[in-house]
Amino acid sequence: MVHGLVGGGDQTTLGLMSWPDFAGLDPIFYLHHANIDRLWDVWKKIPTSKGDPAQAKWVKGPPSIGEHAFEMPMPGGKKWAYTPGDVQDLSKLEYTYDDMSPPSATPALVARLEQLGANAAAAQTFAAQRSAAMAGPKTVELLGASGSVPLVGASAGASLTLDPTVKAKVAASLATVRAQAAGPLAPPDRVYLNLEHVHGLDDATVFSVYVNVPPGEDPARHPELKAGGVALCY
Repeated sequence: MVHGLVGGGDQTTLGLMSWPDFAGLDPIFYLHHANIDRLWDVWKKIPTSKGDPAQAKWVKGPPSIGEHAFEMPMPGGKKWAYTPGDVQDLSKLEYTYDDMSPPSATPALVARLEQLGANAAAAQTFAAQRSAAMAGPKTVELLGASGSVPLVGASAGASLTLDPTVKAKVAASLATVRAQAAGPLAPPDRVYLNLEHVHGLDDATVFSVYVNVPPGEDPARHPELKAGGVALCY
């Protein structure tokens, strides 16, 4: 997303960040990826996080081209060979960041629970313990689906029919949050919007996705209905 927003433009003015082969020539590339590195380490320090993957195919390098070390060019024509497992501990790499403090809770999750009827204290407690609360058995059911959506111009829309049985289950789960407003919360159902096989002709395009925008209205006037974004960058 950042690559697209920074390097976006039309077909004749795309910036360096839009092109993987040349993104490293833009100084902001290093600021962006250093922040990703910082966020990764912040996430690892959260008590409920599971930390880095431990599988050999991750620790020892990409299995798709044979487990091997990466090579970084160094001054004097030398190379430094390393694997993902070699860069897991920042203290061994002799650098750190000014702010490594983890967030106390997920604001979006707290807002969602409060919107469903939970009181602020219960929502904050649940959000702080969300990994443990959502670690139970998972049942995935299809609520609804649409066909392909061609996008020509500034926007496109799609509608779908919800399965009545699954819809009733989800509605009942979300209603229990309101019933538990005075005490500990049981995890409500989570609803995912899955976008598949997104193709485009222009690089660095960012699509904004909205849900339930009133007919004829400008989606930009309804930020509360924005589900997220999809970025194209090859």
